[in-house]
Amino acid sequence: MKGFKIEYTINNFSELINVNNYENLAPKSKVAGVYFLYSKDKKLLYIGKSINCIRQRLCNHLITKEPHRYNDYQNEWALKKRKDYFYFAYTIVENNFIDMLERFLIQKYKPKFNFEFNKI
Repeated sequence: MKGFKIEYTINNFSELINVNNYENLAPKSKVAGVYFLYSKDKKLLYIGKSINCIRQRLCNHLITKEPHRYNDYQNEWALKKRKDYFYFAYTIVENNFIDMLERFLIQKYKPKFNFEFNKI
């Protein structure tokens, strides 16, 4: 669609939160949104989305799980990324805007660990 413009305002962006406090400060209710993971020097490393529960998705990124028995590369990559995450932030977004907003923010900021979208 040529000439079609979409405007979206984010007005509920959380503050930067230390990853050690994610259990206390991530939304406890099942809310959808986009979340951001930052390095120690507050550089944006990853942008992700959650259509059910931001808190659970953060848990997947921040908690060390049992290693995958068949994929050493995947285990090493996951552990390396977890060591780099020091802060997170999030914004609650309506379900019908999540995909669009996540992709837009990834293409705008090009976070280090969102390489699959940065090739576009």
